[in-house]
Amino acid sequence: IDKSTAHSNGTDQIHVFDSMLATKFLAINGNGIVQLFRFAVQEELQSGKLVEILPECSQDNQWEFCFLYPQSNKNSAKLQVFIDYFSKQIK
Repeated sequence: IDKSTAHSNGTDQIHVFDSMLATKFLAINGNGIVQLFRFAVQEELQSGKLVEILPECSQDNQWEFCFLYPQSNKNSAKLQVFIDYFSKQIK
């Protein structure tokens, strides 16, 4: 699950995970600070398992998504339909 260590300075480390569930599990068990979508941790925030820090930096409903695809699909009609559909769903 641990994709890479982005920074290591003594005992302080920043780890990058590709699993929202693994990241949330670590935070709930006291293993550091995480940044996740509110919908992924809403229940834990309400129950007190997690505590929001820096609420002034919260950006609810301002998600940033990137679409990564092979260059060979650049002009794919199916890909464009998917991107258009997804973009409308998150607005």
